[in-house]
Amino acid sequence: MRVVENVPAQLTEYITKDDYYIFDENADRVYPDLLRPFEYGDLILPAKQWRSVWCTIRDKKGLKAGEHTLRFAVSAPEQEDIQVELKLDVVDELLPENDLLYTNWFHYDSIANFYGVKPWSKRYYKLLSSYVDTATLHGMNLMYTPIFTPPLDTKGGWERLDVQLVKVSVDDNENYEFDFSRLDYFLDFCSSRGIKYFEMSHLATQWGAEACPKIMAHTPSGYRRIFGWDTPSFGDRYKAFIARFLPELDAFLKQKGIADRVFFHI
Repeated sequence: MRVVENVPAQLTEYITKDDYYIFDENADRVYPDLLRPFEYGDLILPAKQWRSVWCTIRDKKGLKAGEHTLRFAVSAPEQEDIQVELKLDVVDELLPENDLLYTNWFHYDSIANFYGVKPWSKRYYKLLSSYVDTATLHGMNLMYTPIFTPPLDTKGGWERLDVQLVKVSVDDNENYEFDFSRLDYFLDFCSSRGIKYFEMSHLATQWGAEACPKIMAHTPSGYRRIFGWDTPSFGDRYKAFIARFLPELDAFLKQKGIADRVFFHI
């Protein structure tokens, strides 16, 4: 059971004029949008205002086809109880698979930071499973995949926790080697939970694509960052890296059999 909160919405429509979009100052409205966990005292019924309660019914085994009776009771101090009976008709049919590709940006470092666990550890994957299951339960079928630490929602010059799936090695002559084993496990993990499509994380920063994502590598001087805010995405070093990396990633995805279900941000 959830409360349906009305949310103020100012930008509800555009007026087109000479190929420009004009903000309509008279379009301010409130709309039922936010679903919030139901708590005692949340059922408030102001006069002449639309209110509702959102009820989700789930059964892991599947609801049996046929008519079901739902009974709701509302009580308040010094007021007569109200009872409502609703009929739910479950049709003996399954919807076809949705052809809509639905994704959300997924901040893997936030899960690690919140729970204080190491990314891609057994404990981390156990926690991640709940998030992926929730995503697929709500129709998500395209998973954001951190081949490198995603450069999303990150202030210039700052870094997020390392969550890159592709292991990179480089020697003093900038010869690169790539290990896709951790990415391979991640793809299987998500596929087993209903994810069918994968979008590779951004290969450049937001707001202009000027810099490289944070990329860590095993080097002769230790494990360190080799690309980031201080390296331009159009520089020769990064172009040489991408020229070596993308063909190997492409070959791995084809060998994996999912190349036709992978998307890239351009």
